[in-house]
Amino acid sequence: MNRIKLSSLDYRIILPSTLYFLMGIYMSIYPILYDKSLYWIILLSIFCIVSSIGLFLLKRWGLWLAIIISPFIIVTLLAALGLSTNLVGFAPNIQTEIFHLSFILLVIFSLFSILSLIDSRKKFE
Repeated sequence: MNRIKLSSLDYRIILPSTLYFLMGIYMSIYPILYDKSLYWIILLSIFCIVSSIGLFLLKRWGLWLAIIISPFIIVTLLAALGLSTNLVGFAPNIQTEIFHLSFILLVIFSLFSILSLIDSRKKFE
């Protein structure tokens, strides 16, 4: 049985792993509740959750999956932000503004997390 070495887990691995898990949950809520025909978002959210598990277990496939899906995550979030701001504007009310700011924060955190993962890639098996 492969055990996780807690001494090798640091914030450069735990934070991106948590971010990808939460992003997978966040991206799967809308298609499940409103539009089940968005298969690519559901698939991307599944890949986010699987890569977060691989990152937490310090598996190299989790690192590569996170590196591969992060451009797709960023493009999806920016496209959704662009479409939403073109339809209703950036801040017509506080709920929409928080929704748009969540996209921007997720893109920024995704960029920082992928850079920290690339920096700590030697810790993965």
